[in-house]
Amino acid sequence: MYPPTSLQGEEEFSLAWMYNATSFHFKQSMGDAAVTEFMKAGYYSLVPEGHEGLRIVVLNTNLCYIQNFWLPWDPIDPEDQLEWFAKTMLAAEEKNENVYLIGHISPGSDSCWPVWSEQYNRIVKRFAHLIRGQFHGHSHREYFIVTFDDGNLSALFA
Repeated sequence: MYPPTSLQGEEEFSLAWMYNATSFHFKQSMGDAAVTEFMKAGYYSLVPEGHEGLRIVVLNTNLCYIQNFWLPWDPIDPEDQLEWFAKTMLAAEEKNENVYLIGHISPGSDSCWPVWSEQYNRIVKRFAHLIRGQFHGHSHREYFIVTFDDGNLSALFA
């Protein structure tokens, strides 16, 4: 369960312990800027060292988990992640970067809140020309999805 940060000031709702524990193991490879982003709500982006022109965008798709009873609190954009995602993609477009998207729960799946998935898909369609792949887990199966929209190809790997 991912309670909104507005409630996380209260000890029993805080997820700081989880973000601290996770970032501790990846801080060196993520870099300070990505860790600062990650500490807000588990999402961040980075350009891997030596790979200019490539941006990896890691989304905390656990925020869309249909069984998260906190979702009705902010059903469209928990933790302003989708707004951040759109701005990050706009910056990638301005820099002419290729983008890989990574998340846990696959948007559009039965496990992801439909309203969140719709907003995610609006962003993906807008920036499809930058996206070279989407990679998600959660299903515990190997499969891939290829979707077509107005003649454009988009692939989602899970």
